[in-house]
Amino acid sequence: MSSSKQLGPSKGDPGVRSTGALVLDSEERRRRAEVNLVGLLDATPDGILIHRELRYVYANRAALELVGHKREDVIGRSPFELVPPRFRMLLAERIMEAYTTRARMPEVEERLLHASGAEVPVEVVTIPFIFEGEVSTLVHIRDITARRELEIRLRASDRLASAGLVAAGVAHEIKNPLTYALSNLTLFEQRFASECGGASAELRQLLATVRAGIAHAADVARDAKVFSSTHRGRPTVLDINDVLHSTLAFLGPELRSRANVIERYGAVPKVLGNESRLAQVFLNLLTNAVQSLTDTQRPNDVVITTWAKRESVVVVEVQDSGMGIPSELQSAIFEPLFTTKPEGSGLGLALCKELIASEGGELSVESIPGSGTRFTVALRAAPREEVEAARSPRARSAGKRILVIDDEPRLAATLKMVLANHHTTIARSGHEALARLHAGESYDLVICDLLMENVDGIDLHRRIRLEWPDLLPRMIFLTGDAFISRTQEFLASIPNRHLQKPFAPEELLDVVDEVLETVAPNT
Repeated sequence: MSSSKQLGPSKGDPGVRSTGALVLDSEERRRRAEVNLVGLLDATPDGILIHRELRYVYANRAALELVGHKREDVIGRSPFELVPPRFRMLLAERIMEAYTTRARMPEVEERLLHASGAEVPVEVVTIPFIFEGEVSTLVHIRDITARRELEIRLRASDRLASAGLVAAGVAHEIKNPLTYALSNLTLFEQRFASECGGASAELRQLLATVRAGIAHAADVARDAKVFSSTHRGRPTVLDINDVLHSTLAFLGPELRSRANVIERYGAVPKVLGNESRLAQVFLNLLTNAVQSLTDTQRPNDVVITTWAKRESVVVVEVQDSGMGIPSELQSAIFEPLFTTKPEGSGLGLALCKELIASEGGELSVESIPGSGTRFTVALRAAPREEVEAARSPRARSAGKRILVIDDEPRLAATLKMVLANHHTTIARSGHEALARLHAGESYDLVICDLLMENVDGIDLHRRIRLEWPDLLPRMIFLTGDAFISRTQEFLASIPNRHLQKPFAPEELLDVVDEVLETVAPNT
C-alpha cells in the first residue's frame, strides 16, 4: 500500500510559523510604524495635536511651542483648556460633528491659548485618525500670526491713506499761504527793527496778535503732519512736553469732553527721537485711557505726567481712573494680536512697544483692577552736545548759488527773500528748471517743491540723477502733502533732506546750512 503524499509543509518544518508568532510579528510592525509616524509628526513644522475621548494623547514640538507648554503638561488635558473661553462652544460643536461623521472637517480659523495668557491665531483642520490602534482625532494647526498681523497693518494703512487723502486736500491749500505768511511776517519784523529802530508797544502788540493767529493755524497743520508717517526719518532734539501738547491738540474736544485731562509737566531734559513715532505712541495711550473710562458714577480722570529720572532718562506717565486690567492679562497686553476689545486689532500696544524700543526706550504698565491703569514711557535724554548744537546760534552761510523751483509765485518770492544772503534764482516750473540746467547754469543747491504740474519734484529728481548726478545730494524738497503715499514712499527712499510746510524761515536756513556744510558744493 503506497503512502499518501504530504500536500503541505510538515508541522515541524522551520518555514512554518504559528498563529501566535504571526500576531507578534504584526504587532512589531505596527509598533515600528507608529514609532516612525511619531518621529515624522514631531519633525513637522506645523502643530499636530491628537486627542481621544476628549483628552490629548500626543503633541508634537511645534504644537508645544505654540501653546508654551511642556509635553507632560499637555498630555491628558482636555482640548477645551487650550482655547480661549469664547471659542469653546465652537470647539464643542466641531468635536461633536467630527465624532459623529468621522469625516475630515473643513479648515477654520481659531485661537489657541498660550501659557502666558496671549492668544495665538491659527488655522485648524480636524482629521479622523487611528493612533496607537484606537480611533482618535488628529488636529493639524498652522500658526497665522504673521499673516494676520500683516493683513491688519495693511487695513490700517489703507484707512490712514483714505483719511489722509481728505486731509491732504485741505492741508495743501493752507500750507503754502501759511508758509509765506509766517516767513513774510518774520522778515517784516526783522526789517522794521533794523530800519526803524523797533516798534511801539501798540505795534508790537498788533504784530504779536497776527503772529499768534498764523502760528495757531500752522500748529493745526503741524499736528496733522505729526501723525502722517511712521518712517524712521532723522531723529531730532525734542521737547517731550511739546509733543504731548500737539497730541492733545490733535485729539481735540472729544478727549476733554469724555475725560478730565490733567497735565502735570515737569522741567525735563530734551530727548533725541522721531517726533512722528512718539506722537503716535502717546495718541494710542491716550485713546486707550479714554476708552477705559466707562463708569459715569466716578471721576473720569486722565493724568499726563512728565518727570526726569536722573539726568539721563525722561519719563512720561499716562494714567487713567478706569476699571483697570485683570492681573492675569497684564503680561499679555503687549503681545501682537492680543485684545480685549470686540473691534480691536490687538496691534496698538504691540506697535507702541515696538516704536518705543526703536527709540531706545521702554514701555511698561501697572494696573490695579477697579482702580485704573498707568502706562510709563521711559526715554533716553538727548546727549548734551546735541542739545547745545540745537540751541546755539550758528553762523549762516552766504554767497551760494541756489535754484528755487516752485510754481507758487508768492511762496517762491518769499523764499528768495529768506535766502537774501545767497544768489537765488527762481524757476516757476520743472520745465524751466531743466531748461536752465541744460543751458549750463551751475548751482550749489536746489530747493524744489514736490507737487507741481507737468514735471514735479519726483520727475526732476529722476532727471537730475541721470544728467547731473553731482547735484543730486544737494537737493532739498518742500512738501505739504504728508499723507500722499507716493510722496511718502519717495521721501523714504532718498537720503535728501525735506521740509514739511508750513515752516519758519529759521527752519529753512538751518537745513540749507546743514546741506551746504555736509555736501561738497559745485566748483
